[in-house]
Amino acid sequence: MKRIGLIAVLSTLIMVMSSVACFAGTFSVNETTPVNGQKETSIDNLCVKMYFDQDVSFEKTLKGQKALFKIEDKDGKRIPIKVLYDKKEHVILALAYDEKTNSSSNIVEQNAEYTFTVDKALKDDQGDTFAPKDQESVDENGNFQISFTTQNTKRASTVNFIMMAVMFGGIFFFSSRSMKKQQQEDEKEKKRAKVNPYEEARRTGKSVEEIIAREEKQKAKDAAKKQKREEARRKQEAEELEALRATYYKVSKPRPISEAGSKIVSGKGKGKKK
Repeated sequence: MKRIGLIAVLSTLIMVMSSVACFAGTFSVNETTPVNGQKETSIDNLCVKMYFDQDVSFEKTLKGQKALFKIEDKDGKRIPIKVLYDKKEHVILALAYDEKTNSSSNIVEQNAEYTFTVDKALKDDQGDTFAPKDQESVDENGNFQISFTTQNTKRASTVNFIMMAVMFGGIFFFSSRSMKKQQQEDEKEKKRAKVNPYEEARRTGKSVEEIIAREEKQKAKDAAKKQKREEARRKQEAEELEALRATYYKVSKPRPISEAGSKIVSGKGKGKKK
């Protein structure tokens, strides 16, 4: 009987272990930001995001597995990182961050190649194992790995400076041309205002009435052009103002800063009893 009971217990254990093995699944990376081989990656608050192929949770297990994540430079030197989990999007983030200085500044270099690696031993809260599918992102040890190059900020600054110079040069050119054209129009209007219809009639051989009619017609055209330019200017100013207003942050009502958690006491509140 004891032998039969022992065999029954062992059979039950085997069945339980088999069931656990059957229900244990795998998960993989669907995409990353930055992508593998990406160039010109921003060095400001450098962060690698891992998006998985299914909804996975690391709320319980991530703290003990942070050593499985690393970012290294081309010489194999690890940079300090902070590993976080976004449970809303089921995303793991590896942020270049020095917890000793509480800063993410001056950790990565510009125009440098870095490698992000996740050990294949990673598991989620359900015990599912990490199994990278994209063989191009798997190293010789079977770990997930991507590489990227940071932005060349000096070159970017030079390009931005050139673009700004071209832009301001264009603005100056068109503004100067517009001002010159406006000055020419103003000078023409002044000359026409000084026209003596009798002298003009004597010079051209036309009648005074014809000269006056021509000048009145020209003045009407000039006035119409001037009004059109003024309307265009006002329209442009209104569009610019509307675009600026779109960037304003509107609040429903004034609120004291204490509602946002601040403990600063304003000058008006000094001397009042709490």
